[in-house]
Amino acid sequence: MRRLERQLVVINASNAFLRTLLYFGVLEESSKLGMYRFRGPLTVSHEVFPLLVWAWWQRHLSPQIDLEEFGANAVLAFLQAGQLVSHWQAYQPQLWGLEERIEGRRATLKYADTAGFEQALLQLVSDK
Repeated sequence: MRRLERQLVVINASNAFLRTLLYFGVLEESSKLGMYRFRGPLTVSHEVFPLLVWAWWQRHLSPQIDLEEFGANAVLAFLQAGQLVSHWQAYQPQLWGLEERIEGRRATLKYADTAGFEQALLQLVSDK
């Protein structure tokens, strides 16, 4: 019974994710039931981008982010990668600093703890 329950959880979660991509226009329904087609990557606004960085930080637990790794991550594959450079630059130096080194480009978050980063995000939102 537990195996069936786990399978249903995975199916429901996958279905919800696909419906979300459908809702945002990343996917479109195919003529076959349960089939989807990729329409194109999702545009990310400057205002939403820091939330993606925050989510990344929650997962990777490091205030230093390799920009190439961030842009190539499969979780973010549905985003327009060409916008990422300008988004990184838009919040420098308020939220992070950008560095270019021999080993690659990286962003170092200005706040070493998530609470400080969250407070800075709230301040940015309230300033607008």
